[in-house]
Amino acid sequence: MVPIARVAEWFSQLADRDGETLDLPRLQALAYIAQGLAVALYYEPLFASRIEAGEDGPLICELSASDRQVAEQVADSGSPPPHGTAGVVEYVYQRFGALPASELARVVGGGAAWSNALARGIGTALSYDDMCEDFGPLVSELASELADEPPQPISHEQAMQIIRREHPDLARKTAVGRAQLDAGLAVPHPPVRW
Repeated sequence: MVPIARVAEWFSQLADRDGETLDLPRLQALAYIAQGLAVALYYEPLFASRIEAGEDGPLICELSASDRQVAEQVADSGSPPPHGTAGVVEYVYQRFGALPASELARVVGGGAAWSNALARGIGTALSYDDMCEDFGPLVSELASELADEPPQPISHEQAMQIIRREHPDLARKTAVGRAQLDAGLAVPHPPVRW
């Protein structure tokens, strides 16, 4: 995991590279999507910051105080994130970075993770299991894009094999799966309860 400030810095660098300005609502949404994709890909969160149910969608607490605090966090965050993290952030930015805040709000507010947490009350932490379920289809879409095949139902393990083969910068190696990844095998992840 990396600090949320590093994730924010990386998104800011990508926006600067494209001559775009990244406001706080778009940063919130992009960071949430990156967290969801990381959970669906690796069964590990990208960053440790709490994500809770806000009235209008998921809210990353450490990014919600003010633009100035976010800017200070970004300025102090140091070097870019590690290899796998950078790949997830880059993919999310390429896929969703050009969307306006209103469209991003629709993307992040449409899943079970936010609605289930909101049903338990504003301020309730989102479940990583629900996020994994919400973003699992994105993993399959990514695998289909990389394989240059029409979208078709595939298992999570098949999607991971395609992603590891075709997009190695997304294949972050964890201690548990290092040997299997090096051997080119899918890592069977049991369901994780957080």
